[in-house]
Amino acid sequence: GLMPDLSRCQKCRGEVTETVAPTPSRGGILCQKCFAPNGCFTVSRGTLVSIQKMASASWEEVRRLRFSKRSLEELEELLKRFIDFHLDTHLYSRDFLKGLVR
Repeated sequence: GLMPDLSRCQKCRGEVTETVAPTPSRGGILCQKCFAPNGCFTVSRGTLVSIQKMASASWEEVRRLRFSKRSLEELEELLKRFIDFHLDTHLYSRDFLKGLVR
């Protein structure tokens, strides 16, 4: 499948304990030691834990989860980057739908 590996750094294979950088081309994340922090999009450990909970939960359990504003923003950007990478295109319909919500 296309589920990114969020359990280990895709470069050094080390465990992630803090902020990470998503790397769609490697199919997962990079730890703080392996990504260049200058202008790099990062995801907090809390958001990673939320994604892992969602991946192993039932739909009913997922519906009960609550997320901080920061986590929702990180999840949205993370999903966008992985979708764009795998489809090799930008989905303009996503921009349209986002405009309807605001």
